[in-house]
Amino acid sequence: MTKTIMIVGAGEGLAQAVARRFGGEGWRVLLMARDDARLARQIRELDDIGAEAVPLVCDVTDLQMVDALVRAQSEMWGGIDILNYNAATIRKATVIEQPLDEIASDLLTNVGGAFAAVRAALPSMPAGSMILLSGGQLSITPWHDYLSLGLGKAALRNFAEGVSKDPAWQAIRIASVTIDAHITPAVGLRIADLFHQLQSVSKDRWNWDVAFSA
Repeated sequence: MTKTIMIVGAGEGLAQAVARRFGGEGWRVLLMARDDARLARQIRELDDIGAEAVPLVCDVTDLQMVDALVRAQSEMWGGIDILNYNAATIRKATVIEQPLDEIASDLLTNVGGAFAAVRAALPSMPAGSMILLSGGQLSITPWHDYLSLGLGKAALRNFAEGVSKDPAWQAIRIASVTIDAHITPAVGLRIADLFHQLQSVSKDRWNWDVAFSA
């Protein structure tokens, strides 16, 4: 049976490296992003390596849309085996510079969409499935002019630990992957390899807090 990975926030950097890593091994790849033109480019690239790839146009700040789309895809494919939340708004702004009308949008993108996607995917995920939240060093060492991004990454880390303690979901492995690196194409490939290697980590050895440094 073909396994399915869903990547929410499917940009052309890390997300595409992950998509190629798993798609190249016969996984079905579901790519969710709001830019349909960019999704089309990514799908063509995956088609070139023979991967089965599905574009899903969605704005992650619309939690109802995220919920409906994840549930529909879970039902269609018999559950999602790996859910990778990779969406983020990278905004350089201090607490004074942050536009007031962008605060809610940033936090919805950086963590709200993850909450909605995980909530929708969990009931149908097979035992042993993984939820991988693409985190960052700002979750541990915040910086004054990337506050909304740091808040989101810290919240993802807190969310992963919280869900990992929920007795209802002990058959599912969830982790915040704290990435301490500038993601170049080469680094993206290394992170994709890490995601792939995490499949072999048994539940009794699993840690909700995974670190990656270049």
